[in-house]
Amino acid sequence: MRAVLVPTLCFLLITGQPPALAQEEGLTLSSLAWLAGDWRGTEKDLVSQEVWTAPAGDCMVGLWRLVVDGQLKVSEHLTIVQEATGPVMHLRHFDRSGVGWEEKDKPIVLPLVRGGEGEAVFEGASEPKGALRITYKRQADGTLSTEVAHGEYNKSTYTFRRVGSP
Repeated sequence: MRAVLVPTLCFLLITGQPPALAQEEGLTLSSLAWLAGDWRGTEKDLVSQEVWTAPAGDCMVGLWRLVVDGQLKVSEHLTIVQEATGPVMHLRHFDRSGVGWEEKDKPIVLPLVRGGEGEAVFEGASEPKGALRITYKRQADGTLSTEVAHGEYNKSTYTFRRVGSP
């Protein structure tokens, strides 16, 4: 027991993150290529848009914006970087003036814990709300369903359609 507990505590103290023990073996950045493209969801006076670049080198870069009643409410800058343990998402939120929500040296870090053709699940700790999980799932009709969950009860789901070619 001590042989497992001590390295885990050391990892947590050094990185501030729990080790990705549940991460699937063999997950790579190239398995996320299906996510590349311009994805948009619109409702009455709301536009939600997520754009991902194709994998290049060891990363993918993305952005998300939420526009309500013609006004930018929030945007995110996202990167997925291939680490030795597998792909890891780093994200930051910004208000309409470009002011970041997170501390400058503390992006939200979410390892890819499950993935496959048309599915990706990123999960990790997020301050101050605790556990954060982002699930991307391509549906049979070609839409992209994105669920953002803080714990079990605080969930938001977005549905996107691909715009243009990937």
